[in-house]
Amino acid sequence: MCSTVNFENSPYNNCFEEHIDGTEKLDNTTHVQNKIYHFLTSFFFLDHTTRHICATKDAFTSYTTVGDGEELIYLGDSRTTAVSGKSKVMLKLTSGKTLALSDVLHVPNIRTNLISVALLSKVGIKVSFESDKIIMTKNNVFVGKCYCDKGLFVLNIAEVMHH
Repeated sequence: MCSTVNFENSPYNNCFEEHIDGTEKLDNTTHVQNKIYHFLTSFFFLDHTTRHICATKDAFTSYTTVGDGEELIYLGDSRTTAVSGKSKVMLKLTSGKTLALSDVLHVPNIRTNLISVALLSKVGIKVSFESDKIIMTKNNVFVGKCYCDKGLFVLNIAEVMHH
């Protein structure tokens, strides 16, 4: 089974550069630890992503390992990368609501956490693009919002809820 993630024209394409000493450099400029932490713990909304994807195993509330090479995702630059596992991710939003993402793929080699707008819509969450933000509602009740950062929409998260 394969899913597609397209960062072809994104400002986040090749955002991280690894140094010989193992540290990372953000946007090929200055090494800023708190920005890197924010980037790795943020969840970005993409309307052309077919699956929810998370790079950090610690974000999952439970975990099911996927066999080596059993499941791959296709990236926008035509490469593939392996899925290590899947399960549920619980996100406490700044609105006070909790967003439960089911069947999230754990892909350690991906550079950002991704939320599929199509999958949210399948569970009844309406996603409205308004100027430089996204408003999420369910049954006409406000759920949360995203803000635009460098052309991508970032979900307003208070915390990633671990098991």
